[in-house]
Amino acid sequence: MANIDVRGLVDRLGELSARIGALLMELDDERQRHTSEAGILRGSSEAAWQQGTQMLAELWTAFQQTSDRVQSWTARCGAGRISSTVADEVAQEVIESRAEEAASALFDRVQWVAERITAIWAVRDVCLPRLAEIGERLDRIEVEARDAGVRVPNETATIRDELARLRSDAMVDPLAVPVQLIVELAARVERVAGNVAEEVQRAERVDADLRALDEALDQLATALAEARLQESESAGKIAGPPETDSDLIGLSDTVELLRGELSAAQSGGDRRQKLALVDQLRQRVDRLRDAVTSAIEQASAGLRARRELRGRLGAYRAKAMATGRAEDLALERLFLSASDALYSAPCDLEEAERRVTEYQRSVQKPPGRPST
Repeated sequence: MANIDVRGLVDRLGELSARIGALLMELDDERQRHTSEAGILRGSSEAAWQQGTQMLAELWTAFQQTSDRVQSWTARCGAGRISSTVADEVAQEVIESRAEEAASALFDRVQWVAERITAIWAVRDVCLPRLAEIGERLDRIEVEARDAGVRVPNETATIRDELARLRSDAMVDPLAVPVQLIVELAARVERVAGNVAEEVQRAERVDADLRALDEALDQLATALAEARLQESESAGKIAGPPETDSDLIGLSDTVELLRGELSAAQSGGDRRQKLALVDQLRQRVDRLRDAVTSAIEQASAGLRARRELRGRLGAYRAKAMATGRAEDLALERLFLSASDALYSAPCDLEEAERRVTEYQRSVQKPPGRPST
């Protein structure tokens, strides 16, 4: 066995033994620190703790045996030159006992037990603070919602239930806590935060929204007043029954009704009720605006039609002048007849349109060709 570096072999075993001893001492300290807390462990964490502490005692025994043998070999090798006889004996014992493999296997077992024992408390110490942060974040979200007078989302109650369950699990069975659930829970809280922030912004805008609706009602009231004037003017200037079937007075009453509800909403102090009322009132004002727009179109239809006919007549009069037919007496009679129909009150729109169309056709025909 002359080729074997006995001292180097023994030194390596000594270093490995020292590392094993240091790791076992750390594990002992860990066990002593958490012995009082270990009593609440349940499930997989309790099983891991019991298994780890039991194996720790066995590992100490195995380490002691390894350490004693290594110390014996170290002592026999001494500090000076090793005799060939001693070197051969130590080398043979190390090889036959497979001491290096055994020490490496022991080190691996100690590391595995260390991971089992320390993982329990490491997971707990990561999960509990993170869950506390999530809970505090949820507290701030709820305070923000209440301060702004908006509804706290129902999902916050579900999240709190899950937080309580995860906290309990992290206390008694940390190894069973799915870390991904905590990540997902934090993401849900942030989604809730985003929704609350949107509601808070809406709540902050609610007074401005109510003022905007008030202005919209003022505009509709003014438009309805103008529509009634146009309807009255149309009744005196356009022959026949009015072309509108809208109830302008009824629409005006609706405006005043909405104004009363809007005033009540503005004087209220509950923002959540205001938010709900704003949405309802906005929809009703939009429907009313459509009705008022239609009513205005109908109320002004007769006068608008008369203006269009007057415009057509004027345009074709200008065309006749431009084509040298200013002295065409027949054409002039048609123009005067159409003008009489358009500028007489009340104006018969059907008759006026017939005369304007007749004048238009005559202007479009070449001079001297008889009308058909």
